[in-house]
Amino acid sequence: MTTEIEKKFFDTFGIKPKEITDRILLELICILSQHYSWEEENWFLSCDSIDYLKQFILSHLIELQEHTWFCSKHQVQSLFKENNNDR
Repeated sequence: MTTEIEKKFFDTFGIKPKEITDRILLELICILSQHYSWEEENWFLSCDSIDYLKQFILSHLIELQEHTWFCSKHQVQSLFKENNNDR
């Protein structure tokens, strides 16, 4: 079942809706944490469930894409391309 935040995420990044695997979620966390280290901002992550973590990560990536020049857009898109399951 796709949530509203997942739909918005796929729309924002121009990605065909697909299952967000655990591996992809970990990669998205890495991309997001790299952004905050480049910006020299403190980034605190505290979650009590996997679903909340997923919503948190997706919403932050959407916000970055909508409000700033997000240099990792292509990284996000590449995670969902065909034949990219072995990363």
